[in-house]
Amino acid sequence: MNHVARVDLSAWGEQPPLWVSLLAREVEQSNRTRAGERVGVSRTAVTLLLQNRYPSPSTERMERRVMDVLGRIECVALGEVITADQCQ
Repeated sequence: MNHVARVDLSAWGEQPPLWVSLLAREVEQSNRTRAGERVGVSRTAVTLLLQNRYPSPSTERMERRVMDVLGRIECVALGEVITADQCQ
């Protein structure tokens, strides 16, 4: 039986940002190391981001990286893969 360990996002409050939820789902489906490799950041960065303890005044760059890799969806209307921001 394959048990998926849930990532604790309580440090982000009741409604974590979409990019944090996407990163957590990627970790749950693989692990922190693989999620970091996919997004292009270290395992440590993944851990700190999920715990809302990333040591930077802004997580904007990390948000952009996560959304560029994990925030893409296949748009049936356009027939191509687009970002969540482009989907309307």
